[in-house]
Amino acid sequence: MRTFYIFKIKKHFAILTKHAPYNLYKAIERVYYYNEEELKKNTNVFEYLKDTINKDELNDRIYYSYKDKSYYTKFLNTHMINDYFTNEKTKMIVNKKYLVIKSNEEVPLFFKDIRKNEKNLFVCDFINKDYFWLEDLV
Repeated sequence: MRTFYIFKIKKHFAILTKHAPYNLYKAIERVYYYNEEELKKNTNVFEYLKDTINKDELNDRIYYSYKDKSYYTKFLNTHMINDYFTNEKTKMIVNKKYLVIKSNEEVPLFFKDIRKNEKNLFVCDFINKDYFWLEDLV
């Protein structure tokens, strides 16, 4: 099971880090591992890098893409795929600041739907030390 955190990065930072994303990953990783006291002091670092995700629009788009699929369910801001044929089990939680996807797949179905209308999405898997731009995923 992998946990992907997806951040919408401000355009100018995306341009600066598009071909060398390691520094962006390390900056976000530092925030991820902050304890509560450090987080209170340093939240502006994270706010400086990331852009806001239109939560309602994304929730609606995902819902209307999958609403007729038997393997899809939604509750509030949580979307789930439980496909018995492909064995994919994926849960996506939509926040204004980031998305969280927990999946048994390396490339969950939600990835293709998210990248349709969104640009500058940076994906981090902190446990596996993996990171990439979603639009670079083929």
